[in-house]
Amino acid sequence: MKCKLLVVIAVLIALVAGYYLGDYRARRLAYNNWGFFVAKQLESELRWKENAAFCAYLDEPPAVAAWALETLINAYQRYAANVLNITGKQDQNYQSHEMFAHARLSKVYSGQNMTDRAQLHLDRAIRLSKGKDADDLMQMVEWADKYEKKSSQQWAAPYGAQGAPSGVP
Repeated sequence: MKCKLLVVIAVLIALVAGYYLGDYRARRLAYNNWGFFVAKQLESELRWKENAAFCAYLDEPPAVAAWALETLINAYQRYAANVLNITGKQDQNYQSHEMFAHARLSKVYSGQNMTDRAQLHLDRAIRLSKGKDADDLMQMVEWADKYEKKSSQQWAAPYGAQGAPSGVP
C-alpha cells in the first residue's frame, strides 16, 4: 500500500514538473520568436522608409523631403528603443544611417533658410558621427548623395518603360 502511494505521488510530481518545464520552454520559445518577428518587421519598415525618404530627398520639394527625413529619423529612434527592449542590447548598425538622415535634413533646412533647425540636425549628425568636423561630414554627405543618385538612376526604369507595348516586334 505504501509503495503504491509512493508510485502515485512520484507520477504526479513527474507530470506536474513536466507540465511546468514544458510550459516554460514553450513560453521562452514563443517569446524568442515574437522578438525575432518584431525586430524583422521593424527592419522592413526601416528599409521602406529609407527608400521613401531618399527618393523624396532627391526628387520632391524640400517640404516633402524634410517630412520624409523626419519620419525616417523617428523610425530609427523607435527601432533603437524596441530592439533595446527586446534584446537588451543596443543595435549600432543604424547609427550611421541616422547620422546621414540628420545631415541630409540639415542640408534641406539650410536650403529653406531655417538655420536654427539646420544647426540642430547638423549638431545631432556630428554627435552620431562621433565628433567629425562639420565640413568633413557635409563633404561625405555630398559624395554619398552623388554616388547614390548615380546608382539609383542606373537601376531606375526609364520613363514610360512600364507603359503599353509600342507595337514594334
